[in-house]
Amino acid sequence: MGSASAMATTKQIVENRVNSTGVVEPVVQTQGTDRIVVELPGVNDPDPIRKLLGQTGRLDFIPLPVERYGNGSNPGPNAAAQGQPLPTEEVPLFSGDQVDQAYASQDSNGARAVGFELKDEGGKLFGDYTTNNVGNFFAIVLDGYVVSAPVIQSAITGGSGIITGGTSGFSVTEMNNLITVLTYGSLPFPLQEIGFQTIGA
Repeated sequence: MGSASAMATTKQIVENRVNSTGVVEPVVQTQGTDRIVVELPGVNDPDPIRKLLGQTGRLDFIPLPVERYGNGSNPGPNAAAQGQPLPTEEVPLFSGDQVDQAYASQDSNGARAVGFELKDEGGKLFGDYTTNNVGNFFAIVLDGYVVSAPVIQSAITGGSGIITGGTSGFSVTEMNNLITVLTYGSLPFPLQEIGFQTIGA
């Protein structure tokens, strides 16, 4: 991807992410060849938005091998902890580019969760894997950190599923941020914040 098209893509993703937060009349513009300036009028607490914009958004669906992670009824020596990096290097089954859409959902207890639909290739890979690994763990990892590590309850052959947020579900912010990253994809390259200022009305 050339730098101009990468910048255009990055600007579009940043814009989509900002717009998804509901900020009124945000301004997103490129500056030179390697900067994007974001203005958020009337936002009192910009930190969650700053965090959201900085996420590269690399999402991986990672099988966790039984010999290292055990299964739902008999956990192994390693564990995938929510909010932490995986303790072992594992190969993703597929990445976020196989996600077709993401939306707000609920788990079986009515807690907030994120539903997703997969493209054909991801759906087939997920179907084959979940069919052969019922009862085993599976991790969903965003930018190197575990979002969710559920036990595969049953074969997921329809190309859709839900990501649950632990025992109490996701907060509204966590749920919306995950939907945004799933929907608006990965940045072509990581963003680094180089300046931040608050301007009075």
